[in-house]
Amino acid sequence: MKVDKYKCDICGHESNSLRGFIFGFAAPGIGIMMQNVFTETLDTWICGHECALKFTNRFLSSIAPGLAPVHRSTNSTLTLTLEKEEMPKIKFSQENLLERNQLAPGWRKLKVKSIEEGPGKSDPTSIVWTCVFVVNDGSKDNGTPIRHWFSEKAMGRLVDFIRAVAGKVDAEKEYELNDAVNREVMGYCKYDIEQKFNTIEDWRPLSQQTAK
Repeated sequence: MKVDKYKCDICGHESNSLRGFIFGFAAPGIGIMMQNVFTETLDTWICGHECALKFTNRFLSSIAPGLAPVHRSTNSTLTLTLEKEEMPKIKFSQENLLERNQLAPGWRKLKVKSIEEGPGKSDPTSIVWTCVFVVNDGSKDNGTPIRHWFSEKAMGRLVDFIRAVAGKVDAEKEYELNDAVNREVMGYCKYDIEQKFNTIEDWRPLSQQTAK
């Protein structure tokens, strides 16, 4: 389409030539043509950087509200920046700071912090109980968390734990594992060099706290 006059879509400026026009659109919002690549088939025009800023921001706000406003960094450059969401702030608990604490081998008084039931990692059809214990003996390692797993494929280990907490385990009797939460028990703990985390290898009642 032959254009007799070029009119700025923003300020209304008219001209018989393309001189001074820096943007052209085949239709509003279809595509941006930069200076020196215009064709005379364009029917929407933008003159000057200030008008370009207004038009571009209006266009972007209508199709992508997440974009930050376009700003002019030089007389001949338009810079488009993405609006970034503020990164969440991070706070570490004392327990977080102690997670990498390497425990020396020995018996320690532990507090049961939580017990969760879920599917096994290698066998999702089996049941695994994920427990979090915290060292609660007043030592320099006090507060160190230890994650431990019980599996229905090795119920004997769970029997040892329940016996240390409840004192007795009867056949065919049902036990609620969550009853152990906030209870204390003795556990033989050590840092596993290969696994790179603290482990609990054995259990005994709190009454045997002073036993060697």
